Amino acid sequence: MQTKSHGDEQRAALPQHAPVGARAEKLEQPRAVLRYRLHDIIVIEEPLRADEWALVRRFLLMIAREDLRARFGHAFDIKDEATLRRLFDITPGLEQMSWLLDGHGQVAAIAQRVMLAPGEAEVALIVRSDLKRLGIGEFLLRDMLHRSASDGFPTLGAVVTRDNRAMLRLAAKIGYAVRTANALALEIVFRNVEAAA
Repeated sequence: MQTKSHGDEQRAALPQHAPVGARAEKLEQPRAVLRYRLHDIIVIEEPLRADEWALVRRFLLMIAREDLRARFGHAFDIKDEATLRRLFDITPGLEQMSWLLDGHGQVAAIAQRVMLAPGEAEVALIVRSDLKRLGIGEFLLRDMLHRSASDGFPTLGAVVTRDNRAMLRLAAKIGYAVRTANALALEIVFRNVEAAA
């Protein structure tokens, strides 16, 4: 198990209550855990296990339909197993997922990195709807950018729909350049990944 401490780094303040009707699930075996004061970032680089799929499904139940549309470009049926596997499963060596957990072991946010070519990757981020605007997305994205730079990805790209104002504000705060644009979305690249950490 990896442990990493970021002493003076600003961190998201996560609520210490579990959502109504939710109960914390214990992971069968610990993954690589990066310790950030009271909260954990779980880093996953292999296919999800059954206990992790249960956490992903519970997380998606806490995402508003509009937030799903903003992140994926369209809403989808979270009960459709094939869609879930396509969107969230991990291909070893090509993909990495990191979760920020709340105080009860529930997933608060997910960042995913997909390798497109050697040294080139794309990142995607989604925060639970009841935890938006608390700095959680920024915290997790900065961590992903820092780890990606260490893993040999000098930049990370992202595709952001034009109406996803929250992500565009976050990208502007971290620093990005537009690679391509169309009427619906921007393809951006986060510049100077090392400085974003």
